[in-house]
Amino acid sequence: MLAGLEYKGHTDLLRQHFDAEAIMMLGCPEMFVALVTEHIPLREVTQK
Repeated sequence: MLAGLEYKGHTDLLRQHFDAEAIMMLGCPEMFVALVTEHIPLREVTQK
């Protein structure tokens, strides 16, 4: 944010660029993990 970027992460950028839903997925031969949470500052966790 200090650099003037409007995106919290690359997933947000991909959503807007492709005008589609996007999730982050990490994988290796043994396991694949899809993250379903959004990036928020830790100080905001208690405010939700």
